[in-house]
Amino acid sequence: MTVDPMQPPSVPDRQPSRGGAGPLIAAAVGGLVLGAAGVGVAWALGDSGGGPLDAGGGAEADARDACEVLARFDEERFFDEDDAGRIASYRFGLVVGLAESAAVGDTEYEPLADAMRTAQARIANVGDLDGEAGQALADAREFCDGR
Repeated sequence: MTVDPMQPPSVPDRQPSRGGAGPLIAAAVGGLVLGAAGVGVAWALGDSGGGPLDAGGGAEADARDACEVLARFDEERFFDEDDAGRIASYRFGLVVGLAESAAVGDTEYEPLADAMRTAQARIANVGDLDGEAGQALADAREFCDGR
């Protein structure tokens, strides 16, 4: 068999890997949620202007603020890639951080923190707000409505 030096070598056809975008989307959403939670906590802890996130308010104030922000959280926009989606993401992170802070300060607020933890975990694992994540948000809202 002779090789023609003018002919490029043949390369076997290979199909690109089709592992699916699911794991990549879940990882991106998880990073977004965790990042939003970190920004929310930093925002809450960094506010010393005596506003609604007054650092001297304690667990009750953190729970109240979590509920107020949760009331403004628009889950329909959470996955949007525009300013409204970013706002929804930051609000979600802030609610998670404030709920956790409230629960650390007083175990009475553990159901709120637990519901938000569940929502956060389900969003990170599944990548949507349906099913368990949606139910967890409903549980958090029910807790807030009972206050």
